[in-house]
Amino acid sequence: MAVVPIGILLNHAMGMLTLYIKVPLYLDNIGTLLTIILVGTPAGVMTGILSSLLQGLLINPVIPYYTSTHIAIALFAGWMAKKGYFRTIPKTIVTGIFMGLVSGSANAPIVILLGGFTGTCTDVTTALLLANGQSIFKSAFLANFANEPFDKIIQCLLVVWLIRGMPRVLKNHFANSGYLARNL
Repeated sequence: MAVVPIGILLNHAMGMLTLYIKVPLYLDNIGTLLTIILVGTPAGVMTGILSSLLQGLLINPVIPYYTSTHIAIALFAGWMAKKGYFRTIPKTIVTGIFMGLVSGSANAPIVILLGGFTGTCTDVTTALLLANGQSIFKSAFLANFANEPFDKIIQCLLVVWLIRGMPRVLKNHFANSGYLARNL
């Protein structure tokens, strides 16, 4: 379970970084993805939930509403990791695309319930679509589907890069847990 706090810190650090440099990405699930590959889906789900709550306290009070999104991402990533979809770059990109669709599907209803503006990086896209006469429903879905796949592809690729850069001695500690062996 020592990996979970590291995953939470990684999620929080990357979320803060993207907030401060104002890029239209979240990058706040890298720790969750890393935890899933190293120790498994249950630990990844816990990392996502706890990260969401911590980010709600420290970054944006709206983020805990997205806890279900963090759970959906963790469950999907666990399923893909179990199948070895982080083994090659093309498979990792495909995983990121579909993870973005899962995330966008989970996010959009929350955005609608919160009135369209949540203090996240999709607000600008949502506002542009609303200003062009689109409904809140359509604006929220299109904004999330426009942003999420790119964000998730980058996160998946960064996690693969992190894992490949880990020393062999450290990788050996995780050889019998999680999905590391299926994704190397």
